Amino acid sequence: MVYLVTLFGTLVETGVGFIQGTIERIDAVRVEANAPPLPRLTRGALAAGGIALSASLATFGIIALIAEGYGMLAWGAFAVYVLPVLSVGVWMIRRADRDAAGAAAG
Repeated sequence: MVYLVTLFGTLVETGVGFIQGTIERIDAVRVEANAPPLPRLTRGALAAGGIALSASLATFGIIALIAEGYGMLAWGAFAVYVLPVLSVGVWMIRRADRDAAGAAAG
């Protein structure tokens, strides 16, 4: 039960941070353009819109798409990081051992 509460809390914190970051970026662009900062009501409307957009995307199966995407990212990381270490890394270790054995014998 503690794990589920922690997991849910982490997901909520991530979502809130994303929405808050997006609102702050919008506000920063406005301030740089010499426009007034966003009013509190507008900030609340943007946050509610972000939550509504998230909920509507969830009904279209975006959760399954993200889950599949993470699986593809894992295979990509395997191809980019693990396979080179297992191939080129092992070859370099064997070459170094062979060179060390040749130097010791000669």
